[in-house]
Amino acid sequence: MMPRIGLLFMMVFLSACAKQPPPVDDALCQDAPAIKKAIKSDQLNYVPDHVLNPPLNAPEPSLLDPIKIRPCDVVALDIQTWGEHPNGRLLRNSFDKIDGEGRLEFVSETWERSFVRNTDDDSYHVAVQTRKFYLVTSAKPVTWQIYYSHESDTVWMAPDLLMSAQLEP
Repeated sequence: MMPRIGLLFMMVFLSACAKQPPPVDDALCQDAPAIKKAIKSDQLNYVPDHVLNPPLNAPEPSLLDPIKIRPCDVVALDIQTWGEHPNGRLLRNSFDKIDGEGRLEFVSETWERSFVRNTDDDSYHVAVQTRKFYLVTSAKPVTWQIYYSHESDTVWMAPDLLMSAQLEP
């Protein structure tokens, strides 16, 4: 009787083990130093594997479909902000929050500022295009949320959620 119970237990245990997916290798990206060097040496022309570009004027946050990632992928976050005062007020007032088991490593940031003339009231606006580069250094899911707060709201108001993205292996 005991051998049958042991055999039955072993069959159930082995069938349960066979149904589980293989464990994910969480090794760091081996090419990370070379990739970081390539990004920093030519930020304006580096082509990332994925680009996230949340619209600031959207009525609701962008909820993206899951994005498939692999270790060593480069993900760029593009944000364009507008301001009315080109003489030093805070224009780059966005931030992101990264959660989950996976890891994204910030590599570099570049930005350009351009002046746009409003023909209606002869005023100038400033457009700032910011690109942040992140390196995927693990093979586990990451939840990435991007927030934006207006200049006058940075102290008193909660920021607005612009975009939420799920990065999955």
